[in-house]
Amino acid sequence: MSDELAVQTQYRLIEALAEAERIALLRLNTLHEIVFETDVAGRLLYVNLAWQRTLGRDPADALGRPLAEFFLAADQPVWEQYRQLRLASSGTSLPCELRVIRGDGTLNWVDVQIAPRDGGGCVGSLRDVAERKESDAVIRRLAMVAARTDNAVVLTGVDGCIQWVNEGFTRLTGYTMHEADGRKPGELLQGPQTDARTVAVMRERLARQEGFEAEVLNYRRDGGKYWVAIEVQPIHDQQGLLTGFMAIESDITRRRQSQCRLATQYLVSRILAESPGVNHAAPRLLQAVCENLEWDVGFLWRADSRASVLRCTNQWSVDPARMHAFCQGSRGLEFAAGDGLPGDVWVRAAPHWIANVSWQADSRRGAAAVEAGLKCGLAFPILAKSKVWGIVELYGSEEAKPDLELLQLLDGLRNQIGQFLVRRQAEKALRLDRDALALAKEAAESANRAKSEFLAIMSHEIRTPVNGVLGMLDLTLDTPLTADQREQLTMARSAAEALRAILDDVLDFSKIEAGKLELMRAPFSLRSTISQVVQTITLPARQKDLQVQVDDLGGLPDRLLGDAGRVSQVLLNLISNAIKFTDQGRIHIGAEVTRQEGDQVELHFLVADTGPGIAEDKRNLIFHAFEQIERSDTRRFGGSGLGLTICDRLVRMMEGQMWVDSQVGIGSTFHFTAQFTIDRTATATPFSNIPVDAARMPGDALKVGSPERALRVLVVDDDSVSLEVAVRILSSRGHAVTAAVNGKQALEFWQSDPLEFDVLITDISMPEMSGLELTCAIRQVEQFEHNASLRLPIIAMSANAMRGDAERCLSVGMDGYLTKPIRRDEFVRVIEQCRRQENAVPVAATPSVASPSTCDVSALLAAYNHDRAFVAKLADVFFQVYCDELPRLRAGVAEQDYQDVARRAHRLKGSVAHLFGHAFRSTAETIEKKARTGNMADLSALLSELEAEFPRLQSALQSVVGDPIGGKKGWQPAS
Repeated sequence: MSDELAVQTQYRLIEALAEAERIALLRLNTLHEIVFETDVAGRLLYVNLAWQRTLGRDPADALGRPLAEFFLAADQPVWEQYRQLRLASSGTSLPCELRVIRGDGTLNWVDVQIAPRDGGGCVGSLRDVAERKESDAVIRRLAMVAARTDNAVVLTGVDGCIQWVNEGFTRLTGYTMHEADGRKPGELLQGPQTDARTVAVMRERLARQEGFEAEVLNYRRDGGKYWVAIEVQPIHDQQGLLTGFMAIESDITRRRQSQCRLATQYLVSRILAESPGVNHAAPRLLQAVCENLEWDVGFLWRADSRASVLRCTNQWSVDPARMHAFCQGSRGLEFAAGDGLPGDVWVRAAPHWIANVSWQADSRRGAAAVEAGLKCGLAFPILAKSKVWGIVELYGSEEAKPDLELLQLLDGLRNQIGQFLVRRQAEKALRLDRDALALAKEAAESANRAKSEFLAIMSHEIRTPVNGVLGMLDLTLDTPLTADQREQLTMARSAAEALRAILDDVLDFSKIEAGKLELMRAPFSLRSTISQVVQTITLPARQKDLQVQVDDLGGLPDRLLGDAGRVSQVLLNLISNAIKFTDQGRIHIGAEVTRQEGDQVELHFLVADTGPGIAEDKRNLIFHAFEQIERSDTRRFGGSGLGLTICDRLVRMMEGQMWVDSQVGIGSTFHFTAQFTIDRTATATPFSNIPVDAARMPGDALKVGSPERALRVLVVDDDSVSLEVAVRILSSRGHAVTAAVNGKQALEFWQSDPLEFDVLITDISMPEMSGLELTCAIRQVEQFEHNASLRLPIIAMSANAMRGDAERCLSVGMDGYLTKPIRRDEFVRVIEQCRRQENAVPVAATPSVASPSTCDVSALLAAYNHDRAFVAKLADVFFQVYCDELPRLRAGVAEQDYQDVARRAHRLKGSVAHLFGHAFRSTAETIEKKARTGNMADLSALLSELEAEFPRLQSALQSVVGDPIGGKKGWQPAS
């Protein structure tokens, strides 16, 4: 049993050993390294499967063969020497790196380690180091490149401390490898002007183990500043673990300087463009130069040529605290020519660079500059027209040699500032010239206005006596006369008519020159207009035995919108000239449509004659003011020389043009075009029977017979002659005439019995109350009575034929407008057409006051044709009434005087109505009604409401007029 047990035990041991050997072989085959065993002669006894994976060779073919056969021939002696050395020693295995030949013939670096084994021979391993050898080669190449490159290369550990730097780092920073080893780059190189935000971003990226690129300002070992572009990349081992960082730094100082200098040029240009003057621009200019060109402090010194000194007017510094003493000491200094750096540049009129300011230690500012850490200085002059205007002085904290590129840049900047100075001086001179020109223009316009006003006044003053002369001549010609007397009076009347024509020409020309003549836009008949003109010239044409031919006008649009009076004026002037200058032959009048677009039509008119013709060099002359073809013509034919000039201007105002075709000895054809609108509305229009300027219209074709019945006429004029003429003309026609010398007297006559008169004729300009104010007062009463039969026809009669007179008369409710001097027949015709039953005009409904507003501004302006001056005058009249009546109204309410309260409220109601003050009028009307019924209960409250509404109405009217009203004359209701 014991033998059997021993056999079983031995068998189990053999099995256990076999299993252990199997497991050991499995483990050996899973290793990445080649494991081998050799005999004493160096022949392979065993290799694991890594042999095949690493070398691409079959392990079975290797057994029994010397291991040396698989090494490169050049490395075989090294292997044999290494093997003998290891077999002879029992110490720690030393590495040996050899090149082994792969099955495909390529080489592979392996790390060989062996140890002696019992029984002779050795065991060992071959570890693949090809990747490491390649990395080492790359590192060696990079190290060689890094050692020779100008860029700084820095290797740091994971903690950011420097482990290695190249020579480029030393050249750039001044720090050796020994000085940099173990220190962090930021602590070593960054300084006070390094951008903190950039540093924060770099630290954040490093903490996240990320690479980055940045540009940053660093400091050298000697304190000098330089700019670098940094590229940082993390370094990882084969397992991907971070082992450190590599940074490559490129010196970009010159590039940054170029960028900053370009930025300085741009900033200086922009600052100068945005500034009204150098004083305003100086602080920003110093800041731009110092910040972008890296100067610590800058000064601007202005030259006082009278005192022959330089004074500091502006300064700027990067670090005010550090520069305080230096700047404070400079502020109050004055430098004479040649004194200090500014004075030296003033004398030189050229830039001056100081590499080290220590030489100024004995000057007034040298010690302060050294204490502030300033080392170099620069100053350059600013020239305006070759004269030194001022000095810019700069100081920096680094010693620096003269920089030619910087000096060139500063030379450009000082030229730029100098040109700016010259330009601003020229602009100032130009502004002075413009101001002088504006004053001259204003004086000329004032003189022109004065001329126009003078002509208007003289027109009025001359028209008035001419009116009297013509009126009296007409009245005298209606009396029994001898033949000689009639001939002489007829000649006198012709002379007066000629005087009137010249006066009209001068007045029209002055209005056109002053821009105060406006065209009317009203419906008219083209054929009737031309027919009336032709009727007017028929008699003088017959007297010269001239034939008048008029083209057929049937194909032309008849109903048009435009100024018929001005069309007639142009045609009448051209035809009259044709008759005047033509001794025999004919006068041809024609019209045609030259262009039509929708309702817009352009008409072409022509007037041809068979007169002497006009030489080509004289054709343009005839359209000039006060010019005629020959001076002798003035004596032969008379006239002012303004007719064609006025016609040409009127045609231009009608958006047309005038020209003449002429041949000497054959005749002339005058052409003009004008723009009109076809009237597709009803033909009946206001003023259709009463010309706006009756003095301009032909009177011979408008004879009037005896009146159907006598009219009761109220005539108002402050001129006694005009008043007498009107009274005599009307009386001679059998009319009953009442005369008044001003509007106030006429209003009293009318108020006594509104039905007493059939028609009112009033002058416009009169003392106490004008014709416009008289009309407003009458129309307001008629409107509030709501009775159309009360409406009194009112005709304006004025010697003022100025801009807007007719429109203003229409706007206040007049029915006609006549200009002085008055032609008798036309005067009678106009009056007899204004019978009450024929001219009753429906009165506009009173505005609803269910929801009264303070002031209906739109209706107010429309009612008076947007004449704000006239509105202001009406407002002043109302405020005078209000200030007069309010104290009496208060007293009446307090004393319960019903009749007086009603009377005062009625006057206020009527006075405010023409200003469209609905809320004020409604309250006044309520007070009036309650007072008339004896209901005094709420009058105090209503009176308070009326007083509260007054300032609101005053404010609304002031917004229309623009200027203060009411209050400007000191009108205040008595308390």
